[in-house]
Amino acid sequence: MENSLRGRGQALGPTPPLPRHIQPQFRRPEEEQKIRLPRVEEDGQTSKRINSSERGSKGQPTELISNYFPITTYTDWSLYQYRVDFNPVQERTNIQRELLSAHNKFLGAYICDGKMLFSIKQFESDTTELVSKRNTDGQTVLITLKFTSVIKMGDYASIHVFNLLKRKFFGNLNLTLTGRNYYEADVKITFSNHKLQLWPGYETTVQDLLIERSKTRNANPQWM
Repeated sequence: MENSLRGRGQALGPTPPLPRHIQPQFRRPEEEQKIRLPRVEEDGQTSKRINSSERGSKGQPTELISNYFPITTYTDWSLYQYRVDFNPVQERTNIQRELLSAHNKFLGAYICDGKMLFSIKQFESDTTELVSKRNTDGQTVLITLKFTSVIKMGDYASIHVFNLLKRKFFGNLNLTLTGRNYYEADVKITFSNHKLQLWPGYETTVQDLLIERSKTRNANPQWM
């Protein structure tokens, strides 16, 4: 039976139309695009994207600056990724680095996050064992490196390597690591009345956006 239900309830007719004040609104694709894209103002050779919906209506305006730059690398490079195990287990990162540094000549150029080691060198065996001694107590530690994969330019894992390099560079600049960011402890500002200190610092990251945009820059030198 058309437009009815068979059962113990009442029959249902066609669905009544919605009231005018709650009718759904549909936009043409070109109108939808205009709404989603914020306004762009040209200022000489620079462009600034403005989205007024992200601005507050109260308080003191604050100017923030963010720097973006592409990473230029050789296109044919590759890294070899190895899993690192310490026996007995070493929890402290500085101890892990100390134990690995005893084999710098064998390892070649490498960087390690404590669990994974990335090297430009491919070892002869997929599993390599090294022996080191801790400087603190002379305890012997067995280091096992197991090959896991090859990382090439453009692989997502390369972003992790770039971030490790960035952290190493900041450490070489004698910046202080607090949490996940680096700060300049030597130029800290002290507010004695409030028992507070202000440490200038840097919040940085390497994202795949930079890798993708670097390809754009190769095709268009005027980009960035």
